[in-house]
Amino acid sequence: MRSRSRSRPIKVVRESRPSLPTSSRAVLPAPLAPLNENGLSESAGIGAGAAGFSASHWCPATATAAAGFVTVADGSKPIDWNCNGVTTDNNVQFDVNNGSQRTNLSGFNDWVNIKFKGGLVGAGDSTSLPMDTPVDEITPEQAQQVLPVDTTPPVTTEAQAPPPNANGWNNTNVVVTLTATDDISGVARTEFDLDSAGLQVAPTPIVITAEGVHALQFRSIDRAQNVEPTKHATIRIDLTPPEATIRYDPAKHEIVVTGRDALSGVAPGPVTPASVIVVPWNDFGADLSEIRTYRIVDLAGNVLDLVMKVRRERYEMEIGILTLHYAAGGQSDAGNTDPGKQDEPGKGLVKNTIEFGQLRGPGEEYPLLAVDQEVRLRQGEAGTSFAAFWDVLHDETEIVEHLTTGTQHHEKHGIDLVQIRTDRGKLIVEE
Repeated sequence: MRSRSRSRPIKVVRESRPSLPTSSRAVLPAPLAPLNENGLSESAGIGAGAAGFSASHWCPATATAAAGFVTVADGSKPIDWNCNGVTTDNNVQFDVNNGSQRTNLSGFNDWVNIKFKGGLVGAGDSTSLPMDTPVDEITPEQAQQVLPVDTTPPVTTEAQAPPPNANGWNNTNVVVTLTATDDISGVARTEFDLDSAGLQVAPTPIVITAEGVHALQFRSIDRAQNVEPTKHATIRIDLTPPEATIRYDPAKHEIVVTGRDALSGVAPGPVTPASVIVVPWNDFGADLSEIRTYRIVDLAGNVLDLVMKVRRERYEMEIGILTLHYAAGGQSDAGNTDPGKQDEPGKGLVKNTIEFGQLRGPGEEYPLLAVDQEVRLRQGEAGTSFAAFWDVLHDETEIVEHLTTGTQHHEKHGIDLVQIRTDRGKLIVEE
C-alpha cells in the first residue's frame, strides 16, 4: 500500500507474517485519506488506515545527517514530516516524497489493483496475451535511499571549555558544546534546559557567564522520532576572589590567617606564608621585621595575595597590612589594592596599625594573665580604632570603639579575640 503522486510514492508497508504465504501482505490497510503536502498535520500522521504499517518519508540532508527516506514503525501515529525533531507542527508545507513539488498524495493499494488476464494455451489465433499491471514504483536508486527502521535513540555528549579544575570549578565563562550522533536516521534536534528555564533548541555552543552552580539537562531526537533519555551535567563557575580573616592566637603568640569564600570555598585551616623576607622595621633599623605574603586560593583558583609587615617581640606584635592583590577569572588586579575603588576614585587600602600584646605569669596554672588588642584604621583625616582588653582576674573583655559617630563601650564574658577581615580591598574589624 502506498500513497501516490506523479512520482516517487510514500511506501506504507506491513511485512508478511510467518503464518501467511510470503506472496501475501498480512492484512490490507483501510483506504488512506489523501495527504496535502501544503498542509500536513504531524500529529495525525498518515491516518488511522495506516495503523500497524510502517511508513517512509523524505528527509533532506542536514549538517549532521544524509538525505534519505526515514522509516517510522507506525504510519498512523505522529510523523515528523519536516524532520525538525518535533511531531506537533500543523499546516506543514513539505515535499515528503521528494517529488520536486508539493502536491496532494492519494492512497493506492497495489494488491487490490493487480489484474490478471490471459488466454488458453494452444487456442490459436483466439489467444490473448496477459495484461501488464502498471506500477508506479520507486526506482532502484530511490530504494537505496530508504533507510532501515530506526528504533535506537541518538547519543549526545557534552564537553566544557575550559574543562573544570580538579575541584570541579571554573573561574572563567564556560562554553558547553553538545555533540549528537545517530547511526541510521540522523539527528533532527538537540535540546537543553539550563537551571530549569525550560527546554529549548541547543545553540552551538552554549555560553554560560553567570557565577554559581548550574544544572544542565540535554537530550537529542532523531528523524525517526526516537528520544534520547535526558542526560545531566553540572557547571560550576566562581569569578570572585576569596577574602582573608586575621586574628591573634595568644597561646602561640602569633597571628592566624584563614581564607573564606562564599561560593567555591577554600581549603580549611590556617594559611601559611608563601614567602617571608626579613627587613628593618623602620628607616632607623632599630628592629627587624618580616614581610609576609599570604596567598589565599579558593577552590576555583581565584587568588588573594595579602602582604603584611610584622614585628614580633616576646610579648608584643605589631602588624601593618601593606597590600591586597586580587586575581579573579585569570585576570589580575595588579597595582590595585582595592577592586572596589572604581566607585571611589583615588582611594585604596586604608592606613592601618594592628597591635597584640599579652602578659604571662610565672606559674603553670594561669600562664596567661592578660591580652591586649588594638586596631587603628585611618583614611585621610578620618579614622577609627578598636581596643579590647582581657584579664584573667575578671575574665571579661572590655571593648572600646572609637568611631566617626562617637565612642562605644561594652563588655563580654571571657576572652574575646578581635578579627580583621578583608572585603573587596577594605579592612573590617569584627569582635
